[in-house]
Amino acid sequence: MNSIFNSPAEVSMRILIILSISNKSKDIDTLTAIDFISTYSKDFKINDYNLHGDNNYNFSGFASRRVLIQKSLSLLLKKHYVKAIDSKNGIEYIIIEEQKKVCEKLNSTYSKKYKEIVKEVLYKLKNKSSKRIINELNYHITSIALWLASTIS
Repeated sequence: MNSIFNSPAEVSMRILIILSISNKSKDIDTLTAIDFISTYSKDFKINDYNLHGDNNYNFSGFASRRVLIQKSLSLLLKKHYVKAIDSKNGIEYIIIEEQKKVCEKLNSTYSKKYKEIVKEVLYKLKNKSSKRIINELNYHITSIALWLASTIS
């Protein structure tokens, strides 16, 4: 049985939402961090609940999330929904205008909530470099993992 949960199609739509809201190009690491924080926003004290539910393994999926983002970006590039651009930070991605309009029309409960959370995440991360975002995220994930390990022992 195939699941659409975290499928390339779902992740692609989330990437498009992030890029449409941000109005700025983003590199793969920043996109991964924004998506991860947005789906587990309760764990980052941004929201009252996690869009993808609560469990002790939320943070074990960060590395695999980057692989999903990479596959989804390849799909979005092939379909010409995003463009890759060279920047001083390396390759960054930007949404094309037609897809931005598509994102504005998304109105499911999930997409509305995801959009709200992404706006909050982008606000909290503004003025932070990709490297700083990843370092802070890794620190947060490690802290949670150590706390969980101490409660299990």
